[in-house]
Amino acid sequence: MGLADRIPELSLYGSVDPAPPHLIGKLAKSREILLDDNFKMFERMKAVFTLRNNRSPEAIVILCETFQSNSAFLKH
Repeated sequence: MGLADRIPELSLYGSVDPAPPHLIGKLAKSREILLDDNFKMFERMKAVFTLRNNRSPEAIVILCETFQSNSAFLKH
């Protein structure tokens, strides 16, 4: 891994995200990962950024479902 591979990229929103988005295209799969407490937090955060980048009304609804999570970190 070269130095260029270790430099974080800015997102479309000008932020350096703590996890890269998933490369999956299905909102249902991102929802499953995001809302399932059995997935590791890193995978769940990847789902957050995948949904954010999707920018659709459906993705927004799924992100809002996160507020029902047991995880204070995820809700943050």
